[in-house]
Amino acid sequence: MSNVDIIIHRGTHQIGGVATEIRTENARIIIDMGDELCLKPEDVSRPLDIDGVTNDNGKCDAVFFTHYHSDHIGQFHRVREGIPMYMGGLAKEIFLLSHHFESEEHKARATKIKTFKARKGVKVKDITVIPFLVDHSASDAYMFLIKAGEKKILHTGDFRLHGFRSKGFLPTIQK
Repeated sequence: MSNVDIIIHRGTHQIGGVATEIRTENARIIIDMGDELCLKPEDVSRPLDIDGVTNDNGKCDAVFFTHYHSDHIGQFHRVREGIPMYMGGLAKEIFLLSHHFESEEHKARATKIKTFKARKGVKVKDITVIPFLVDHSASDAYMFLIKAGEKKILHTGDFRLHGFRSKGFLPTIQK
């Protein structure tokens, strides 16, 4: 196994609007495609433009969403048609019921999002993504353990340590 690259496309200097890429020689995944959080009503989130994800200049094998808040999934509709998208089952239901879709096309794309189950790995070529439920203000929020060869990456997403599920967080991290 050669290198595993991690590229933060957005989210290092702001809250929200996150997008993280993890890739090997054989596979490439994105975690979250979020809108930037705007403090003023006149502010608008900048579109995420990621080669191979939002255009045809490359390839992407899958996009995973940690949860349904717009700063994590707000630009899902920019993901190129044909790239599988994944999120938790309850999170998808809440997203479909609570989100204001800009068009019927966006709503149709959202209904095609695939779901995963906690602690059940999703294999994307030589990358395995294992979702772990975390406590957050969004129901059905996840962190991801990403395995690629001998390497492991923990993408925590958003979590809190004071909610009713928080007791499991530290034991999960220690494990």
